[in-house]
Amino acid sequence: MDKIGLFCCKFHQQEIPTYKIDFQRWYKEIELDVALGSPFNALYWLSRDLDGKTGDFKNIRLLRNCMEHRYIRVLDYYDKSLDEELADTNKYEYKISYSNLKKITYDTIRLVRNAIIYMASGFNVEYNRVYYGEKSEGVFLPLYLSIYEDEWKN
Repeated sequence: MDKIGLFCCKFHQQEIPTYKIDFQRWYKEIELDVALGSPFNALYWLSRDLDGKTGDFKNIRLLRNCMEHRYIRVLDYYDKSLDEELADTNKYEYKISYSNLKKITYDTIRLVRNAIIYMASGFNVEYNRVYYGEKSEGVFLPLYLSIYEDEWKN
């Protein structure tokens, strides 16, 4: 996801140092433009969902940080919910059930797939605007792919 942020940052010609770019901050200087008037608005709102404090998918981000900086023990059976386990930020070892890890892995894969689709769609719209001279004004109707049923999503 951070690589998508880096790619979008360079595409929008942001002057942010590479080491400071991640998926949550690639739009730092142009946040309002991206959120409201850009084909990249889906990526913006996806990054807001991944916010570590209030986002809908905060457990994904917290678990990723625990895997990188601490220790995760995967157990066949574990009663404690993932929210309760990740609530204590001072622990060194976190325990998670195999089923919770599997679920969060699939959720992460779906998020990454959506981010790639949103990025490709945004680049396509911007490329057509620049290459074919299409006007940037007008109505942009995003295509929300998550509402269409297919056998790969579930």
